[in-house]
Amino acid sequence: LLALPQRNVKRMLADSSIAHAGYLLVAIAAATSVAAPEAGGDALLFGAFTVTGLTRTAGGESLLYYLAAYTVTAVGAFGVAAAIERKDESPMAWDLDRFSGLARRRPVLAAFMATFLVSLAGIPPTAGFMGKLLVFRAAIEAQQYALAIVGVITSAIGAYYYLRVVVHMYFHAPEPELGVPEARSATLDGSLGVAFVLVFALGLGPDRVLELARLGANLLF
Repeated sequence: LLALPQRNVKRMLADSSIAHAGYLLVAIAAATSVAAPEAGGDALLFGAFTVTGLTRTAGGESLLYYLAAYTVTAVGAFGVAAAIERKDESPMAWDLDRFSGLARRRPVLAAFMATFLVSLAGIPPTAGFMGKLLVFRAAIEAQQYALAIVGVITSAIGAYYYLRVVVHMYFHAPEPELGVPEARSATLDGSLGVAFVLVFALGLGPDRVLELARLGANLLF
């Protein structure tokens, strides 16, 4: 909710990280949830209760996968912000209007930013969508229905402030270029390209990463 009225794009990305931390907590809640003793033969003893092995694995798997997906996407989004930084910044430097018409001025950067924002919003076929799908599925399997519902609602709210930036980039008139752009390094451009590819790779072909996440979940939970 802090990100809703925010017009400073950098601060919006920072504020929205609170929501993403919440999704990680949902995954942790699913991974550590307790069930009644009749959970079945696959249940593991956990104090006076039992924890279903399948639920623990799903929760831990979704936690590690979401952490990887969010890291790649957030690094890409902040990388684009760094790529359009200027030498003479003003208090309004990161206002939403600064991104108006970016698709006409810098189409490649706009495409990168749009992809990262769509992933943060949890829209298919991106890593962010797959991450949220796994988290919500794990919450439902752990019977954490309230957390799943709240997660879906906050995800819908988040889609608004992410897609608002995309609308400004593609459907608003370009703002005048202010100041001198910072020199972009080949390392930054390469990193953005790698993040762009990974966002789709994790969304369209998550199997290998899920295998690694499953192994990690079995060790952690």
